[in-house]
Amino acid sequence: MSELLNFKPTLNFLPALFAFLLTTQLVRGQEFKSYEFAKPPTKELALNVFPKEPEAEALVLHEWGDVRITSNKQNRVVLRKKYFVRIKILNDAGINRANIEIPLLKGENAQERIIDIRAVSIDQETRKVNAVSKADFFTENVNDYYDLMKFAIPAVKAGSIIDYSYELESPFFFNFKTWYFQEDIPKLYSELNTSIPGNYRYNIKLTGNQKFYHKSSDIKQACLKFPGYTAADCVVSKYVMKNVPSFIEEDFMTAKQNHISKIDYELKEVFNFDGSHDKYTKNWKTVERDLRTEEIGREAKKTGALKSFLTPDLLQEVDPLQRALGIYSFL
Repeated sequence: MSELLNFKPTLNFLPALFAFLLTTQLVRGQEFKSYEFAKPPTKELALNVFPKEPEAEALVLHEWGDVRITSNKQNRVVLRKKYFVRIKILNDAGINRANIEIPLLKGENAQERIIDIRAVSIDQETRKVNAVSKADFFTENVNDYYDLMKFAIPAVKAGSIIDYSYELESPFFFNFKTWYFQEDIPKLYSELNTSIPGNYRYNIKLTGNQKFYHKSSDIKQACLKFPGYTAADCVVSKYVMKNVPSFIEEDFMTAKQNHISKIDYELKEVFNFDGSHDKYTKNWKTVERDLRTEEIGREAKKTGALKSFLTPDLLQEVDPLQRALGIYSFL
């Protein structure tokens, strides 16, 4: 797994790298079941308890995602995410799973948006499909940094199945969404597909102790191109986990995010099509420079009112450590 997650693609891939990636592929050629929206099979509707976790309030039957860097109709590079999930409600405690919130990042001149969304419940006994109407999808302004798309799936009770899917378009490449294979309810199947051009470089990190059922990576040539610019190749990857248990937070456990099974994406740098180069992930050297020159550094260089409260002895102290200890003690 380490070879795959640490792979750093470039605009033009060498044949040797192509051969290397092919050797990392596992379980090639398998067919993965495609779920038809709002049409669950009888065995899923009949399910009333999950034997491996009898106390589970709900069960993810199938989860699928596709996240890729691509272009939109305006010929702008965007991050696009497609998502589908089917959840079985096993008891009354799981009914709250029908209340959905999707965070949408925003900035001064750009924001994420939902292109397409739909959601339904399917009654266990009658098989009646109850859809969320367009008027019942609404967006709440939380603060200057993000909104929440909210909706409640109707007619949900113990035994119901809920399906919802959406497509999200984002201008924020640093927000390559974390994919949670594991959550607080069990999952039978969770699949993530990604497509990342070589000029977008991410640090990719897998956490948790769950093992992949399937993992593969391939190269798609000239997946992203614009008139007058060199085309970029993409690393196209698939990750699948099956029969993932619910995550239980134990006493004295360190941060939950350090243990739950997920994949994180941190944007490191972008080689733009016009030849410019943007760095996003900072090292210790750049952090030190920023601390000295940006907000903290600028404030530290000012002659502030606080200095008038410090004792003459402290101001005249030559030893930096003793001066720091004196200021700490004073504060």
